[in-house]
Amino acid sequence: QTGRLFDRSGKLYGREVQQKQLVGPFQRVLSSGGPREAIYVSGVSGTGKSSLVQLHVASSTRSLNGRVISGKFDALRQRQPCEVICQSLDNFCRSLSTATDGASFGLRNSIAGVIDAEGLGTLSGLMPSIQSILPPDLAQQTRLGRRSSGLEGLNQLFYYLNLFIAAISSTATPILFVFDDLQWCDEAAFDIFTRIITERSLASFLFVGCYRDDEISEGHPLQKHRQDLLEAGIFTSDVILGAFDKGESNEYISDILHLPKRITKSLSDSVSAKTSGNPLFMKEFLLSLCGEGLLQYSASARRWYWDMEAIQIKDVTDSVADLLTSKMSGLDTRVQDLLKLIACLGSECKASTLSKLNVFADIDLMEREMFLKILTNEGMLSQIGNDMYKFSHDKVQQAAYQLIRPLDRAGLHLEIGRQLRKKTPTATELDSMIFTIVDQLSRGLDLVTDQKDKKEIARLCLMAGKKAMAKSSVGPASIYHLQGTALLQESDWTTDYDLVRIHTSLSTYFRSPLTHSSTFIDEFPQFLK
Repeated sequence: QTGRLFDRSGKLYGREVQQKQLVGPFQRVLSSGGPREAIYVSGVSGTGKSSLVQLHVASSTRSLNGRVISGKFDALRQRQPCEVICQSLDNFCRSLSTATDGASFGLRNSIAGVIDAEGLGTLSGLMPSIQSILPPDLAQQTRLGRRSSGLEGLNQLFYYLNLFIAAISSTATPILFVFDDLQWCDEAAFDIFTRIITERSLASFLFVGCYRDDEISEGHPLQKHRQDLLEAGIFTSDVILGAFDKGESNEYISDILHLPKRITKSLSDSVSAKTSGNPLFMKEFLLSLCGEGLLQYSASARRWYWDMEAIQIKDVTDSVADLLTSKMSGLDTRVQDLLKLIACLGSECKASTLSKLNVFADIDLMEREMFLKILTNEGMLSQIGNDMYKFSHDKVQQAAYQLIRPLDRAGLHLEIGRQLRKKTPTATELDSMIFTIVDQLSRGLDLVTDQKDKKEIARLCLMAGKKAMAKSSVGPASIYHLQGTALLQESDWTTDYDLVRIHTSLSTYFRSPLTHSSTFIDEFPQFLK
C-alpha cells in the first residue's frame, strides 16, 4: 500500500487489442528483418498514443539491440517541422558518439564505410553531431568537402540521408522511427518521411507516427503522404485509440487506489462519466480530488477514502486543459511565471535557454533550479538529461499557455525574442537559435512600430529563410521571406537595397506557381550568396 496516487508502474489499460495490432508489424519488420512498414496510431488528445508506442514498441525495439529515433512536432513551432527531424537525427548521432558498446562501435564504422566525405559534409548540415562519430581525418575532409545546391543538392541530400539510415539499420540493429503529433507536421517534413520509408535498400526499418485524428482536416499533408506510400507499395496499418469504457476505467482506478473493483466501481463510474473516459482527463481529475480533500489516503487504515456525495455533485470543466490551468493557478506566482515562459518556447526547452531570459522578476540560478524541480515533482515537466525540460503532455503546455492573458501574449513573445537576440552575440550562437528568435519576434510583430526594429527583424527573417531553404524546407522559407518583405517600406530601397532586393525577389518566387518546380530550386541559390 502507498499514499501516492500514481506509482508510475507503466501499465497500460484497455489497450490489449491495440497491443496485438502492433505485434504483427514489429515481428515482421524488426524481429525477422522483413521489408519496411509504417504504422499510424491515432486518437484524440489524452488517449495514450505516445505511451502505447513507447511502452510497447520502443522498449521492445531496444530489447532487440535496436535503435529508436524519435521526435515530436509542436503547435508553437509549426514553421520548424523539418527541424524536428534534423534534431532527432542529430540526437541519435550524439548518443552514438558517447556509447561504448560493440554494436555502437560497429554502427560508427558502418556509417564511415558507406558514406564518402562529400556525403558526410551534406549530412552535417542536418545533424552536426555526425562529426563527432567520424575518424578525425574523415571529419576534416568533410569540413573541406563541396556542397551542391539547387535541385542537385536536394537530391543529393535525400540520397545520402537514405544511405545513412541504411547504414544503421540491419537485422542486428533494427531501426524504429517514432514521431508524435503529426497533425502539426507540414508537407516538407512528410516528403522526407515518404522518401525514407520508400527507400528500397532499407530493411529492419519501422516507422510509427502518432496523431490526433480529430485535428486532421481535408487536404492535410498526412493524407497525401499516406497515398504516396500506398502507391509505392508500402504496407501501412492503423491503430486507433478511444476512451476507456466503464470496465477499463474501474480497472484503472482500482489499481491506482489498490482496492478491489467492487469497492471502486461507484467512484470510477462517476469519474468516467465526468471525464468521458479520457485517460489523461481522468488522471488529472483524480489529482484535483486529492487537492480538494475529496480523495484522501488514511495512513492509519492504509487505504484511500473519498467523499462520494461531494464528488457526484462536483462541477467539472469542459476540458483537461481548463482543469490543469486551475491546478497551475494554485502554484506560487513566480513558479507560474517560469511555467508561462517555458510554455511560450514550445513543448520543450533547454535550461541554458531559460538562463538567457529575464522576462519576469529576477530569478537566480538556484531559484530557477528549485522551481524546475517543483514543476517536475508536480508532473508538469519531465527532465531529459542535464539541460532539457519538456512538458509531460501537450495539454499541460496548452494549460500553461492559458495562464497568460491573451492581451499579454504578443508582448511576452516579443520580449523573449528580443532578449534571446541580445544574448546571442556571436554568429554561431545566432545561427543555432535563429528559428526560435524569429518565431518569438513574429508573434509580437503587431507591437513593433519603429522602422529600425522592423528592418532588424527583416534581416533575421532573411537568415531564417536562408537556413530553412538550405534544409529544403520551402514552406517555412516562404513564410520567413514573405514576412520579411512585409516589414520593409519603400524608403528602404535606398538605405538597405540588398536586403529589400533579396526579400522581394524571393517573395515573388514563393508566390509563383513555379515555386516547387526544379527551375525554382535551381535558381534559388543565387539569393543565398
